[in-house]
Amino acid sequence: MLALMVAFYLIKQLKRQLVDANASLSEQLSQFERDVKIIKLELEEARQSSVGVGKTVKTLGQYFAQLEQKFNEVELFEPESKLYSRAAKLAEKGASVDEIMAECEIPRAEAELVLSLRNKVTR
Repeated sequence: MLALMVAFYLIKQLKRQLVDANASLSEQLSQFERDVKIIKLELEEARQSSVGVGKTVKTLGQYFAQLEQKFNEVELFEPESKLYSRAAKLAEKGASVDEIMAECEIPRAEAELVLSLRNKVTR
């Protein structure tokens, strides 16, 4: 009889432990579900942000392509700009005023100006 009473007592304790464990697991599951919802919302926000950034990058790419095209058109119609671009490249490579004058066929004052501007940019 005593063994039977001890067995019932142990079964009752095990049931209580199972109920407590079930409640704890249920609470953990609820917290996990809340965390999953939060992560889904954050993921959607990140996706929308990346779409926005992608659109901005695309727009900027188109804008720069248009600028490059306009720049190339202007360069074609202004032969003098080719001389100054060449003079700037020579100055960048360390050419002297006399070398720039000879290569680009520009006056000394303009060659000095190109060289001076180039030196200010590199400082």
